[in-house]
Amino acid sequence: NKTYADSSLKAFATHMRKLNNNKTPETLDFLDDKTNIMEQLNQMKLNTRKTYLISISTVLKAIGGKVALLKKYDEELNKDNKKYNTEKSTHFLTETEEKNWTTLDTLKKTVLNKYRLKLILKGIIGKSEEPKNILLNTDLYLLQKYLIAALYLLQPSVRADYIMKIIYNEDQNDNKQNYLLIDKKQYYFIFNDFKTVKSVGKQKTEVPKEIKKILKIWIKFNKERLKHDNSLLINSDMNPLNNNGLVKLIPIVFKNSEKHITISLLRKIWISETIDGKNGEKNCVLAKAMHHSTNTQYNTYFKVVKSPK
Repeated sequence: NKTYADSSLKAFATHMRKLNNNKTPETLDFLDDKTNIMEQLNQMKLNTRKTYLISISTVLKAIGGKVALLKKYDEELNKDNKKYNTEKSTHFLTETEEKNWTTLDTLKKTVLNKYRLKLILKGIIGKSEEPKNILLNTDLYLLQKYLIAALYLLQPSVRADYIMKIIYNEDQNDNKQNYLLIDKKQYYFIFNDFKTVKSVGKQKTEVPKEIKKILKIWIKFNKERLKHDNSLLINSDMNPLNNNGLVKLIPIVFKNSEKHITISLLRKIWISETIDGKNGEKNCVLAKAMHHSTNTQYNTYFKVVKSPK
């Protein structure tokens, strides 16, 4: 009796497949071997393990019949929830966060600017005597890394919500997917599908000028692909990128920082640098831009940083 977003349904299916030796299960009997399942889950980080347990619990509830087994997995989930809530309730950095903590300014210098310089030297962006119209896949992938770095550094970092289609007419908005809307000279991000859409509502935001410039270059070099595939982002095989692929790609994009940068860490850095204890209105605007509540913003993401590196 509950409706889930397509991205959630895909995640449930992916988790079941991975727990079943990377094979699509025909039944849920493989979950009966709880010892084996927990051995797999215990090799994961807390938040990832919790996500898998949520999938198991959700699927078991939907299918029904395995009441005793569901109870056992829910007990594991409750343990993880308590541990997770204890860890996230502190505003001080964890050991891992402290090791990888940096600043937005440092990331712009070590990542964004370096990508820009490489692309200038290759004649892909900036003025060039011989402007290119077609790129090798390696150069196209380099340009996409530059775009992704800009998406997360030049505006408040959302989750992996840039898995979207490019449209040129708002009537194409089906209110189910995320879109980049190009309306004449105006560019907008339309967010219909993200984790907290039910609580914060669907969002339409104008694309900042700096990102708009990069998007124009990206679209220019994707003209042929966009004739048959209007996905904004692609994987290394030049196929549409999915949410999980974007999550895994972020640390690769930010590798030059010599830190292990994740979407969650980017969000914490953004909020910790931007949140204003004296300006509630500013904090509300930031929370809306990052697709969460002000309560989540402060209690989950805000960190006290003694000496940013």
